[in-house]
This record gives sequence, structure tokens and C-alpha cells, in this order.
Amino acid sequence: MSKILQPNNYQLDLNQKQFDAYHSTAKVICLVMARRTGKNFFAGLKTGQFIDAMPRSNGDFVTQNINQLKNASVPSMELVWHKLGFKEIRKAGQVGHYVKWQKPPHWFMTAHHEPNDYTNVISFYNGVRIQLIGLNSKNAARGGTSDWMFIDEAGFINAEVLQTSVRPRLSGPFANYPNNPLHRNLLIITSAPDTQKGYWVYDYKTKAEAQPDKYYYDTATIYDNSKVIGIEFIEELKSETPGHIWDLEYMNIVDAKPQQSYYPSFDNGHLYQVDGYYRDPYYATDEPLSISFDFNAGFECCLVAQKKPKKMIVLKEFWRADLDKVVDDVCDYYEDHKYKQIHIYGDVTGNHRRSGGNQKLTFDNIRTLFYERGWTPIQETKAKKQPNHEPRYRLIHRILSEDRDNFPIIRINEDECPHLVRAMKMTPVKNNYEKDKSSERDKENPEYATHLPDAFDYLIWYPYKSYLKLSGINYSTMLG
Repeated sequence: MSKILQPNNYQLDLNQKQFDAYHSTAKVICLVMARRTGKNFFAGLKTGQFIDAMPRSNGDFVTQNINQLKNASVPSMELVWHKLGFKEIRKAGQVGHYVKWQKPPHWFMTAHHEPNDYTNVISFYNGVRIQLIGLNSKNAARGGTSDWMFIDEAGFINAEVLQTSVRPRLSGPFANYPNNPLHRNLLIITSAPDTQKGYWVYDYKTKAEAQPDKYYYDTATIYDNSKVIGIEFIEELKSETPGHIWDLEYMNIVDAKPQQSYYPSFDNGHLYQVDGYYRDPYYATDEPLSISFDFNAGFECCLVAQKKPKKMIVLKEFWRADLDKVVDDVCDYYEDHKYKQIHIYGDVTGNHRRSGGNQKLTFDNIRTLFYERGWTPIQETKAKKQPNHEPRYRLIHRILSEDRDNFPIIRINEDECPHLVRAMKMTPVKNNYEKDKSSERDKENPEYATHLPDAFDYLIWYPYKSYLKLSGINYSTMLG
């Protein structure tokens, strides 16, 4: 193994948890790490070790959402790769060690199994090819073989999908790397899972206790990284963070929740999962789709759903920095959908013009984008003002309570909407029934803020607001 990747040679500042895990000789390393504990730093360090030690190997980066992997995890890991001496080649003629999302230069060594498509591949000069796999892409993990694997945010991934579609890939021939202790290594890193779907990661604690030579398991809180980020920063961050968010995000306390939730009736009974082959039991290709948007500069998001008799099925979440790209992602994902009619809901600001060059109303622009991709778009949100806080809160609470047979029920695909589920569980309410949106101040991880829950609210309010009359509550005014 090359000396270049020994951490001490580059004086990388490791905390004790990272140091212990890096030097583990176990084949499987599972780390449940809170925010600000250096998850991506350690992933960059460990994968850098794989890259250096196994020339021509095929590695997998696996996660639920490939865009998050490309736009957040990989760039953070690259900072470590650069410290280890690996430089990216950004244009022809540059000197470097790897390229991303393109066919590698002719002088790069080839891998044992060279990809046919480099759209989601990182290629290194020594023949290493890393395939990015987003399980939210159809058949993404089917076929192929790898010599090592990194699973990012594993606590958001369905265990059955991993065992059926992903884990079998880790089967690179032993003959290619005889006696190499890193061959067929599996690195699992995740935040604390907040639904039972992700609790399988805790099984590795039992496995590590029974077979410590094969499995390594550890957890980390923000205080374990105080050597790197400083105790003063930690205490300042704690003072600015709501207690339930602090417990879950920074202290790995799984059952953390706000004292007063905006969605008090929401629980795991509203969730469903795909099967081992990533098939959605509710999705119907011959029925129209519904879509609900929340608009924010730099974080545009939506939920795709299907409205059925007395039932709303939330199928999938999407988000990007650019609204047009969000619509493109939806159209690409549902390209094979047979009945291309889509009902559009969302924030009432969609009925206003946005600043910038495009002077169309936001909803008009969305309808145009869908129409150009072969869809029949139907705008359902036509109001100019947001609904009042109390009726909106009470309607959603009543529907999620499922205590009336004549009310619709909601089901959410937790495999395809993991950030929506997490955010809904962590959203507090103010005394006037208003949603507490303090989480939106976090610009680093907007997918965990209240943006997606807002899109959920619009998806429920506009189709079902007439049910307020059946709730026994008399409202003289229902805006929206």
C-alpha cells in the first residue's frame, strides 16, 4: 500500500472516532455519525485508500438520491482527495489524476470492468472506476460487479433493496487482488435514521460484538469532533438550534421530536416501502399524476403524487437549485408514464412573476415546460393568497388522524420521500397554528427544512379543503 495515503503523512486532523475506524481491519465498517462529525471527510479518506491500494478496481458509491451524492457528498470527499495528492482534470491538456462524468483520457489505465456509460462515473488514472448509484433511478443498481463499496446515508435506504439489488454487486474476483485486505470492503456511513426503515444499520452493532474481526461499528456525536471544530463553536451552535433538532441531528438521539409538532398525527403508519426490486405497489402508469411545488431561490422542490378515490399517494420527492431542472427531472423519471396528464398544485407565489429575465408567471412557465415534454398540465392552485394558518393546520391534522371513514387517507413512499418524512417529523408549530420555519435558516441542508412539508401541505389543502365542512368546524373564511 502506498505511503501517500497514511493520514499522518499529510497531517490530516482526525478525531479519535475517525482514527479508530480508519485503522480497523474489518471487512465491513458501519458508522452512525451525527452532523459536523466529519462523515464526508472520513468517506473521502477511506475511499482514497481504496483508490490507491486497488488499481483498476471498480468501486460503487451508493445512496438514495444521486443528485445529493453528486452535489454534496462527492465535492466534500474531493477536498480530502486533493490533500492526498489526487488532482482533478477539468479540461483537455491539464495534468491530473481523475475526471468526472466523462470518458477518461486515452492514457488512463483501464478498469477490470470498464463502464459503457460514464455519465455517473469518476475515473482515475490508475484504472479505478467509481460508479455512482442513486436508488431513486430506475434499475440503477442492476448488473455490474464491484471490488469495494461505499453506502452513503444508509439509514434512508430500504434494507431489502440493498440486499436484493446492491449488495450482490460486491463480488469482484478475488484473483484480481489476492491477499489484499481492502478487497470487497464495505463502508457504511449514515446519519441517525428516524424511521424503522433505517434501523437495520443498528444490526451491525450486534454483528461487530459477535465478529469483531469482520465487522466494525461505531457512533459519533458532534462532541466527538470538538478537536477539529472547537468546543466554542459547538456550544454556540447548540444555543441557536431547537432542542429536538439538536438531539437528532447532532447527538444521534433517534426518537427526538419537537414538543409541539405541526403534524402531531403523522407517524410510521402513513408510510409504505417499495419491494426488493424497487417496485411501488401504489403507482399506476395509466392514471394521471399530481405535483405540488414549494418555491425558494436556490432550493426548488416538489412532490409527485397520485390522487385516487379517498386516497392521496405521495410517490416521490424532487429538488434542485433551478426550477426548470426540477421539472426536467420529473419528466425524465416519468418518461415512460402512459397517461401524461399532470395536476399542478403549489405555493401561491407561483401565480406571481419572478424577478429576472423570465417574465412569465411561475405556474405558466411550469405548464409550458411540461407541455413541451409531451404532458397535459392542469393548474389547480389559482389563489393569490395563502390559506389561513388555523384551517390549514386543522384540516391536515384531521386527515392524518384517520379517525373518520368519510375522509381521505394519505400514504407516503418513504423510500422515495426520505427527506419529506424526516422534515415532517421534526417540524414544530407555533401557538397560533403557524408552522415554525426556523429550520429554513439552515442553508447547508435545505432538504431537511420545512420546504418539502410545505409542498405536502399544498398537496392536501387544495384538493381537500372542502372537507373542512365535514369536520364540524365552521370557518367563515377559507383563503386559497
